[in-house]
Amino acid sequence: MKRRETDSKTDAGYTYADQPTTCPKCGNLTTFVGSFFQPATQWHTCLSRSCRYSFIQVADE
Repeated sequence: MKRRETDSKTDAGYTYADQPTTCPKCGNLTTFVGSFFQPATQWHTCLSRSCRYSFIQVADE
């Protein structure tokens, strides 16, 4: 997963990849929570009980 530059202070800047999504903080697998359509984004949450980090992935332009 690649970090994308954003102008906000949120973690809404990770791009899609062809591999399963992993947590950018700890590297564990994530669960898909939901998607948004404009722009194409996906919300993921880390499956690790000690992490539980949530983040948004955006389609690579």
